[in-house]
Amino acid sequence: MRLIIPIKNIKEGTFGGKADQIIKMKARGIRVPETWVISSHEVTDALKKKGLINETGEIFNLNNLKLFFDRNFDLELFFGLLEEIKDIKKQNRAIRRFVVRSSHEQEDGAEYSFSGLFHTELNLSGAVEIVMAILKCWRKSLDNSLNTYMGKEAGYISSPCSLILQEFIPSDAAGVVFRSGDKIYINANYGLAKSVVDGNTGCDSWIFHEHDRESVSRETNKSHAVFPVNSRINPLYGDVVCFGRLEGLVVDEYNNCDQVIRVTLPKNLKQSFCMDDNGIQRLICLCEQVSSVLGIPDYDIEWACQGEELVILQCRPLTRQVTGKKAVALEGAGLGLVKGEAAGYIYTVTDEESAKRFPKGGILGVKRLEGSAILAATKAAGCILESKSLLSHSAIIARELGIPAVGAVHLSDIKWNKLYYLNGETGEYRLIKEDDGLKFNRKEEEVICQDLEPEMITMLEELSLTVGGDFGRRLKCNARNGDEC
Repeated sequence: MRLIIPIKNIKEGTFGGKADQIIKMKARGIRVPETWVISSHEVTDALKKKGLINETGEIFNLNNLKLFFDRNFDLELFFGLLEEIKDIKKQNRAIRRFVVRSSHEQEDGAEYSFSGLFHTELNLSGAVEIVMAILKCWRKSLDNSLNTYMGKEAGYISSPCSLILQEFIPSDAAGVVFRSGDKIYINANYGLAKSVVDGNTGCDSWIFHEHDRESVSRETNKSHAVFPVNSRINPLYGDVVCFGRLEGLVVDEYNNCDQVIRVTLPKNLKQSFCMDDNGIQRLICLCEQVSSVLGIPDYDIEWACQGEELVILQCRPLTRQVTGKKAVALEGAGLGLVKGEAAGYIYTVTDEESAKRFPKGGILGVKRLEGSAILAATKAAGCILESKSLLSHSAIIARELGIPAVGAVHLSDIKWNKLYYLNGETGEYRLIKEDDGLKFNRKEEEVICQDLEPEMITMLEELSLTVGGDFGRRLKCNARNGDEC
């Protein structure tokens, strides 16, 4: 029995939601990357034989589990995967590089997207490199953050997930398209979609009315982009490189794991849109076709453009409506990612231990919502993030957790362990000073301050005296769980 199966040879409902959507799109002639599915059955059996998980998928020892994937992996399974990868490469010589993505049975659902929480390995070439990427994706699928994100009540079972092996598309431009209610949102950038979904470079943004495709807004606010490395020579910081017709790209960061570089864009590319109007309209038409084929009215689609060809990388249902008013940050403010207001002391987390110590009702300040930050986010009143995209993975997760969030913030400017206010609709965030007369723009909104630690209750009662007015009254009310309201 083969471990890696061409997508054309499998049935829906057997290898996770992501694989199912690709099967449907390919059957209807929509251009998707060449795709294979990697079953998780064999690795699950190997883990059970080693006594690392039980029949229900419960993990006995996380450290031993990591050692299994890093040093003690089943050799028969490893070499079986290696031989099949070599065979795939031999039969598909036109495909130079590959991607490994997750396809968990609960991923990309109508309620939970798992956006950015599973692992993806990009720009892979060697057979051994691809197998090591498969092992890494399996190990990441057992991360504690996935259980925290879903919650025990949702019935999530931690287990190695099915994976998909895809042709890697070295795109000229790429991004994501959301249809949310009566609006279509597009975020895009030169190079790979990674820069948009990670939210760390800024992007070009378009918003259209869904019914007539009339433009609502069109803005560019990008400084960097992410491109694949296709050379054996590692680029150095400050090197000037080119990618196709794009010249004058200055290497800013080299990601050895993903074989990608982040570059500073020259002035002409910063100020120009990565897709022309015709390309954007063709993209909308393609996404609406995908929506019809998959029966997903509100969608989240990742796409790539190579030359004149548009390719759909993946599609899932939109789990929560987009609530931000602006696609880019206003001067002197952040980018509103998730509607709502919150106030509290701001802390960051760097690992699972610091996430466990994060107090209920605090403000979380991190680059992105991933890994140990998920645990802290489930206790936070609000989030301040570096993510610069309204459609980024972090924005999606914050919406699903119901946490007001502001993005496009330089965390180096934050005064840690101080009291902050944020408004996830307008993008406003600021330090609360003793003489601050803080006011809400929308009086019907409530601050998320329930079930607080004692020190947070004390802080909020003190703050209620400081700021006074309706906001102060509601802070005091929330601190005492409704008493004296």
